[in-house]
Amino acid sequence: MLVIRETHRVIGLHQDNFEKLVRDEWMPAVASDPGTRLLWYFNHAHGSSISFNVVTVTGVEDWDAWGRLGERVQSGDLQDLAYRMDRMRYGTVAAIHEPLDWSPFHGPSLAAVSPGGADHDRTMYIEDTIQADGGAFEAGPEAVRAAYGGNIDPSAPGLTELTAAFRPVAVAGRRGEIVLLQRVRDLGALAQYYLDGEAGEGAPWSATHAPTPFTDTWTTRVLRAAPWSPLP
Repeated sequence: MLVIRETHRVIGLHQDNFEKLVRDEWMPAVASDPGTRLLWYFNHAHGSSISFNVVTVTGVEDWDAWGRLGERVQSGDLQDLAYRMDRMRYGTVAAIHEPLDWSPFHGPSLAAVSPGGADHDRTMYIEDTIQADGGAFEAGPEAVRAAYGGNIDPSAPGLTELTAAFRPVAVAGRRGEIVLLQRVRDLGALAQYYLDGEAGEGAPWSATHAPTPFTDTWTTRVLRAAPWSPLP
C-alpha cells in the first residue's frame, strides 16, 4: 500500500465547509474506486501550529490506483470537487509515502475501510517528522527504530503508542525523512507533559529519544482526528 499525505492550508472562514465537503462528497466519491480510500482526516490542534491546517491521509493499493486517482482529479469525476476544495484553501502540499517495515500500520484491506467514514470518540495524535541534516543516514529507518523512546508494542504502557511510520517513496517527497504518527492514550497526561516537560514512558520522538548516527531536525504537529474519520 501507498499513502498520500496532504497538508491543506484552509481559509479560516471555510474550515467547517471544507470538512463537510470532504466528509459528505469527496470521501465517498474517492471510495468509488475500490483501490482508494480516505484513511484519516486531521485538524491541527489550535495553538499548536499554523491555524486551520488540515491533514488528510489517503490509501491507494498500488501505483495503478494512484494513477487512476490522479486522472480522476485532473480530468475525471473528481475534477469539480477538487476545484471546489481549491476555492476553500490557499493551497495544499502532498507527498507519497510507504510504511516502514517496522511500522505497526501496513494498511488495512481497503475494502474494509468504510467509504462513508466512522463514528468514534475524538482522538489526538502527535506527528513527528524527522529530517536528517547530516551524518550517516543510510541506516536512518533502523536508527530511528532503535532510538525511538515511544511504544511500538501496543501492550506497553506510556503516553503514546506508535500508529504508523512512513517515509516518502523515491522522487515523491523529501529524501532522508521519516514520519511517526503516534496516538495519544491519555489527554490528561498529554496536558501534564506540556506543563512540566516530563513525558515519562512511551514518550513521542519529540520528547525523548536516544542518540542517532545523524543530526536531525524534527517538526512536531498535534493533530485531532475528526469524529467521522474512517480510522480513529
